[in-house]
Amino acid sequence: MKLKIALISATALGMLMATGAVYAGDSNTAIVDQNSSDNTAAVDQGGSTLGTTIFTQTGDDNDATVTQTGTGNNAGTHPNVGDTYGVMYQHGDHNSITILQTGGDSIASSAGSGGNLLQLSNHNTANITQRGSADVVGNVVQTGNALSSSLKNSLTIDQENAADGAYNPSPVTGSSDYHYGDQWIDSVQQTNTGTAANTLALNQTGGVFGAGDMIWSVVQNGSGNNGTVTEAGRLNFLGSLSQIGAGNTASVTLSGTGNGQGYQPVPPWGPMAGRPFTSAVALGVPGVVQATLSQTGDGDYASYYANGSDNLFGITQTSVAGTGHNSVIGTATGDTNEAAVSQNGVGNVTDFSQGGNSNALGVSIIGDDNGVGGFRGASAGVATNGAINQSGGTNVASVSITGNDANYGVTQTGGGNNATLSLKGGNNNNVAVNQAGGDTASIDVTGGQNVVGAKQWGVGSNSLEVTIVGSLNNWSGSLNGSAGDLGLTAGSISQQSTGSLNNDVNLDIETSSNLFAVEQNGQNDKVTGTVTTGNGNQAAVVQIGSGNTATFSQSGDGNNVGIAQ
Repeated sequence: MKLKIALISATALGMLMATGAVYAGDSNTAIVDQNSSDNTAAVDQGGSTLGTTIFTQTGDDNDATVTQTGTGNNAGTHPNVGDTYGVMYQHGDHNSITILQTGGDSIASSAGSGGNLLQLSNHNTANITQRGSADVVGNVVQTGNALSSSLKNSLTIDQENAADGAYNPSPVTGSSDYHYGDQWIDSVQQTNTGTAANTLALNQTGGVFGAGDMIWSVVQNGSGNNGTVTEAGRLNFLGSLSQIGAGNTASVTLSGTGNGQGYQPVPPWGPMAGRPFTSAVALGVPGVVQATLSQTGDGDYASYYANGSDNLFGITQTSVAGTGHNSVIGTATGDTNEAAVSQNGVGNVTDFSQGGNSNALGVSIIGDDNGVGGFRGASAGVATNGAINQSGGTNVASVSITGNDANYGVTQTGGGNNATLSLKGGNNNNVAVNQAGGDTASIDVTGGQNVVGAKQWGVGSNSLEVTIVGSLNNWSGSLNGSAGDLGLTAGSISQQSTGSLNNDVNLDIETSSNLFAVEQNGQNDKVTGTVTTGNGNQAAVVQIGSGNTATFSQSGDGNNVGIAQ
């Protein structure tokens, strides 16, 4: 049975409802076309399989509801292959679309040429709910130009699978070879050329062993937008969440294992790698990639939360107007998680924490006044802004800063951790490393008037390498006279703990007027310092314990070193 309905007004809809709407059956098609305002369309294809609904509404204050409670149903996809007018379409203000599909193998708005869910203009709402397995949401587009936040467009997609799926057939070809996954969202785009802030929330939830949910591409274009993505299960993938404009907020939550590394063998809509990243650390950051959140604009905020193991994620923020002040807050709990963060602009802050073992975090920062807060590098204590925190063992963190007036600290607890801090060609930066338990750290500074501090403590052998190329680093006007007669402070480096053995500090300093203080409390500790060129460099070394060694070589005029053992 095939039913075609053309509705011009709400009166015609009333006639349809009086006859009982659409009755259960298989392979039914409902096509609804409404023009003008205050119309309502409701299509119920209950208990059927392979049902199809397409509708067009032009005007304001229209409502459309589609309910499909069988398997293999389509909303917004024409059953005839190659038919390009199959859409869910609303053009006007204050319109709403609600789609409910239960039963599995259903499609809301095909990802191919056969369909889109389109809402054009302002204050429109779309809600898509799918309950089943192997469901697909194809292309969803909302556009507007409103100037008031009360006229924003909003979109919610909620996909939940109570069972566990394997291969999700392609909505275009039907082939199971095209994408791995259980639930699939292909493309979401919200655009506002005014100042109204659009919102979207995408939720994918699998069963206990749910695998491979996919969100391919999400784009919000405009200012003040809010985007939220939640994926729970395993091997879920977010291809990209991209926000373009100022003052946007994005939040991504991954719960489960192996998220961010879903595999796309032969995707029909573009190439997709399987699992990049595998540390080093987070593959050197610059390009970032892998499950990626990107924000292009100023005053943006990104938050990332992962609970589980083997999750991969990247965040990119790029200033456009030059005012910057973007923020990243990240938290990952579990083992072997990898993350990469890239910020380019002024006044940006990254605060990222990882809890668990064998996690990796890479951070690249380009610009001035980044991570500025109350913490000062020389204290090597607690960082209040620009903070990288890892708790657990064998974690790796790398922070690269290019620019001036940055303020960053790396804290690692648990033992066997590795931290790298790199300042490239900037001045007046403040950086510190704080590690607890048998750790290694490397601090590489190129530039002047930077403040550098490090503290390594806990049971185990710690190792620290510091390389300075530049002048007036750790300069405070103090120390002096055999390095301040060992009162310490400037450029404080501390290695101390109960039972700590074989700690090692290497200092390599080029150019002039750099100050350093090293304190070691343990046994068989070693300090090696080399000043290859430059004048007026100062170093103070205090070693407490037995079997310690301090070796210092200075070339130039007016250098001084004080050593106490």
